[in-house]
Amino acid sequence: NDIHFKVVPQSISDDEKTTLKNELKIKIKNMFFHKIGGVLVLNTDYLLVSKFLNLSYVTIYGSYMMVFQVVTVLMSSFVNAITASVGNFLINQNDDEVTSIAKQFNTVFIALATFISLNMYFLVNDFITSWIGEKFILGNGI
Repeated sequence: NDIHFKVVPQSISDDEKTTLKNELKIKIKNMFFHKIGGVLVLNTDYLLVSKFLNLSYVTIYGSYMMVFQVVTVLMSSFVNAITASVGNFLINQNDDEVTSIAKQFNTVFIALATFISLNMYFLVNDFITSWIGEKFILGNGI
C-alpha cells in the first residue's frame, strides 16, 4: 500500500508565463483592496465610538462585542449542524412534508433566537460585571 508521486515537468511558454504573472498581480491587488475594505467595514463601529465618545468606551464596547461574537459562533455552529441534518432528511420527503418540517424548524429557530436575545439583553451586564468588573458596564443611555 505504498503511494508514489512522480513530478512531471511542465513546459510553459514565455507568453503563458507573462499571462500568469499578470493574472497573479491582478488577483493580489484585488485581494489587497478586499482586505482593506474588510477592515474598514468591520471596524467602522470602533472608529465611530472612538470619534464621538472616547477610547475607554472602545474597550467597553469591545468586551460586549466579544460576548456577542462568542454567542453568535456557538449558535451558528448549532444551526449549521441542524440544517445539514434536516437537509439530508428532507431529500426523501414529499413537498407537503418538507413544507411542514420547514415551518416547524422556522418556529424552533425563531423561539431559540427570541430566547437567546432576551437572555443576552437581561444577562449580558451581569456577565460583564462578573467577568471584568463593574466599571466596564455600558449604561442604557448610550
